[in-house]
Amino acid sequence: MTELTAASKELHFIHQWGIEVIRAVQNFSSPFLNEVMKIFTEASTYGFVVFIIGLYLWCIDYKKGLHLAYAAAFTSGLNGGIKRIFKIPRPFTHAPEIMLKSIGGFSTPSGHSSISAFIYPAVLFYKPFREKLSKDSQSAKPQKSAALVKIKIAAAIVLPFLVGFSRVYLGVHYPTDVLLGWGLGAFIFLSMMFFLPAIEAKLSTLTLNRTDESDAQNIKFKKTASIRFTLAALFSFILILISKEKVNEAGLILGLAFGNIRILENSKYRFDASSGTWVQKFLRFIIGSALSCIPIMIFYLLKIDSSYSQYRLYRFLEFFAVGLIASGLAPIIFCLLKISGEDNADR
Repeated sequence: MTELTAASKELHFIHQWGIEVIRAVQNFSSPFLNEVMKIFTEASTYGFVVFIIGLYLWCIDYKKGLHLAYAAAFTSGLNGGIKRIFKIPRPFTHAPEIMLKSIGGFSTPSGHSSISAFIYPAVLFYKPFREKLSKDSQSAKPQKSAALVKIKIAAAIVLPFLVGFSRVYLGVHYPTDVLLGWGLGAFIFLSMMFFLPAIEAKLSTLTLNRTDESDAQNIKFKKTASIRFTLAALFSFILILISKEKVNEAGLILGLAFGNIRILENSKYRFDASSGTWVQKFLRFIIGSALSCIPIMIFYLLKIDSSYSQYRLYRFLEFFAVGLIASGLAPIIFCLLKISGEDNADR
């Protein structure tokens, strides 16, 4: 067993063990595998998250895409906040030779692991409240084969495992970081599966019990919009408190809520991401992605960095604008451009 450095000998025995695990894993390393792991670890987590959220939000299921965006932002922000509480240095700080990828920040828990443990199961299994049909409607739907369910379960387990393994292989996380990340991601996923639909069902019940069916849709917005926006603002505020310097995710959550609740739902347009031809959906994805990047490009060109006294405010506003465009302005622009699908422009 390779001797630990003098600095690493001062580590907790769990972290000493973690460094030895990393070294054991890296016995199988090669220049080619190193590059594969670097690409996989990014493309399979944050790259996949951005792609899949845009795809659902504008091309498949707007509501599911919105919920995925909320949860992904909160998971990332919460993970960053926990890192700042623990302030545990990365493994290569104590054993520089194990660093196969340069990265800053703290180590515990693994953000990539938490995101992967949430996003893959959520994409494969989560259904918003409105999709939970009556028993008669469900019986009329074709049943999924047992083989398909098994494949989905396997993917929901194997993909996060591979992401976590890549983080250990690259020497940027202890094995315990990965375990904690998986636990956090699984907690967010289970909360989405069980608590979010229950909350939505309660809000829907409160609305329908007090209105005639013909007016339910209009009254629903008036009665629940403030509650939903307040909840989003609360989660945004929580992230600001725990994340300190990093406010990107907090701004994104509030921007998504503002765009969805205050702009799109309050407009004359009705957007259904499932409608339209594949060409229209392709155009929506390209245009939506380009529009959402505008605030990021503006702040990049303005060269606003941490030297600015109000840097945190600027970053918050930057991602607030990204969320607002993605959930509110982009769908309205799709309707105006007549690429939102048939009978989908006005309500």
